[in-house]
Amino acid sequence: MKSVILAFAASSAALLMGGCTSVPPLLAAPGDEQLLFSAVAEGSWSYHCRLSNDGQSLAWAPLQPDAVLRDSIGRNIGRLEAGPNFVHRDGSVAEGLLKARDPAQPGALPLALYQSSGAGSTGAMTPVRSIQQLSTRGGAQPTQGCSSGTDIMSEQRVPFTAEFRFFGR
Repeated sequence: MKSVILAFAASSAALLMGGCTSVPPLLAAPGDEQLLFSAVAEGSWSYHCRLSNDGQSLAWAPLQPDAVLRDSIGRNIGRLEAGPNFVHRDGSVAEGLLKARDPAQPGALPLALYQSSGAGSTGAMTPVRSIQQLSTRGGAQPTQGCSSGTDIMSEQRVPFTAEFRFFGR
């Protein structure tokens, strides 16, 4: 068990350090905000099969994330939940509203910038105003299934990891 935790901590640190690459200008946090902390999310993103917007075909639609947020040494600091909501273990919540996205590599969630408002208890998420979603791996919309009427409302969970950087004043 200890070796599993150490291996995760090492992979989390590597992902956070790997996230030190340049950020697309579209995803830059506002200039009056500073980096408060970073976390790695590891979990799954759920999709459900539904009628597409044109009403003529079926398509996978994003439903919700379900992931653990860990700091650079692997400590559980919270969860990423539907919304997306970033829930800190202290009870504070940063509610994310998509502001911009940039395509990632195929098979991965897009890179993104979320605008945030605090909710829940006062705590680590209270001052957060922007959240960058970077270094994504996995989590992209499924490519199979959702092709017949019997698939409607079926759900698929796709594993993913991503780095999140939390900014505020």
